[in-house]
Amino acid sequence: MDSKDNIRHWAPSVRMHLALWQLLSNLDFSIEEDGSARLHHLASPEDRPQGEDAAVCRKRYEIVAVKRPDVDFFRAQTKLVEDWAELRDERTAEILAQLTPQFPFWNSVADLQLDRRAHTLELMWLALSFASYVEMRFKHALACARPDAYSAKVQPIIPVPGHGSFPSGHATEAYMMAHLLENLLINGNELRAQLQALAERTSINRTVAGVHFPVDSMVGRCLGNTLAEYFLTMTGKCAFWRARTFDVEKLKIKQTDDFAQPKQLPKGEQVNYTMSAADLERVHAVMWFWEQADAEWPKAGQMDVNRLAFDVGKAPASSAPIDAGSSIAPGPGIGQGEAPVQSSYRKGNGRATA
Repeated sequence: MDSKDNIRHWAPSVRMHLALWQLLSNLDFSIEEDGSARLHHLASPEDRPQGEDAAVCRKRYEIVAVKRPDVDFFRAQTKLVEDWAELRDERTAEILAQLTPQFPFWNSVADLQLDRRAHTLELMWLALSFASYVEMRFKHALACARPDAYSAKVQPIIPVPGHGSFPSGHATEAYMMAHLLENLLINGNELRAQLQALAERTSINRTVAGVHFPVDSMVGRCLGNTLAEYFLTMTGKCAFWRARTFDVEKLKIKQTDDFAQPKQLPKGEQVNYTMSAADLERVHAVMWFWEQADAEWPKAGQMDVNRLAFDVGKAPASSAPIDAGSSIAPGPGIGQGEAPVQSSYRKGNGRATA
């Protein structure tokens, strides 16, 4: 009963629903007395009671906490949104192309060839769907208005989404996907700078479009990196994640601070997590997704039969998971420190330009 071996028989949409069920059923969301919204992982005890007491006995492990800035903070950041509008002429086509998930952009960096890697595509969709569910829960709880609610000068160039501004869903998903690909691909460490730069540009484009404050992308990066680490733990790729708290006061982020500053990503605390037999049962579909996608990629010393040319560079020395806050593969696991990736933008008149 409930065998992982049966998953391969189902349609991709059925597999997606199954894996999403497993991911979401292990989460607990709460609003704490300090006003923060917190997401926890619920562990599965080996001997859990049935019925009403089943959820009570599951130990909670913090994943991420987010505290909403006050209205004055958002009002002050409206000026930054207005300033970014000067890049609309050169960025409009790109902004429109990024209204939907950015598969062409990820492919341009990593040459994913997803038409030949169906399971990699499924894994990416699973990660994006998982991030979307979580970010929407935070958006609802924190209920922050969009920039155009603060100033008629913003005048967004795309339809304003029908949900809250904080955190940015595009930033969350862009950074989650960057971290996922860094750990899936054999040359992920080499691609890290470009994947992170792409996530940064995607996030900034939402401010250029007039639908997000810079702080929305700051918290989106925090949420995306943390969810990616947690997601990798649930796939069996990693054994821990870093529990981060985003609070502009504790991080000393000013109202006038723009996006892409190193201090905006909290280092967090390492949460070591070894899955029990009961845990493994609860995420077997998620692990199947990773196993199938991973099998589509060559390992160190192997040729990639999906490529026309095989001399695509040497494999990195370590195949260990890459830290969301580090520019190198850190050895035994993720979360070994923070070394910001240099931005791919040059500064001019206070704005980043292509």
